Amino acid sequence: AIIGIIMDSECPKTYSQIMKRKISSMIQEAVELRENNKPQLAISRLTRAIALQPTNPQLFQERAEVYLDLKDYESAIPNFRKAMSLAPGKREELSSRLAGVYFLYGQALSTEHHKDDRALEMFTRASECNPDVKEYTMRKCGCSF
Repeated sequence: AIIGIIMDSECPKTYSQIMKRKISSMIQEAVELRENNKPQLAISRLTRAIALQPTNPQLFQERAEVYLDLKDYESAIPNFRKAMSLAPGKREELSSRLAGVYFLYGQALSTEHHKDDRALEMFTRASECNPDVKEYTMRKCGCSF
């Protein structure tokens, strides 16, 4: 009887509670995988979590951060954008983070031959996302000459 009481108080009672606990566990696993330098496994875990809860902005943000670790800017950008669309209350924070990704992508592109137009596009997007950062605007201007 005591075991039943303990189990009842620890067990989630609704589908929503079960899913919340499952998603939380999957996020924690993904964070640990990322910390242990297993980014592809972290991405896989987050992708599975997104399939279960596609309206959770934290899942997209976490996956974007892993892609960013891999310097896979083309995958990080849509994940940050999706997180922004799902979390209007975090728009400023995520927009600032997205601006940084655009800037990093622009820098990477500017070192490649024949990628100046694409680099300029990324610097322009960075500047649009966060116009208060003068370096983004300056870099955009430097690219356009």
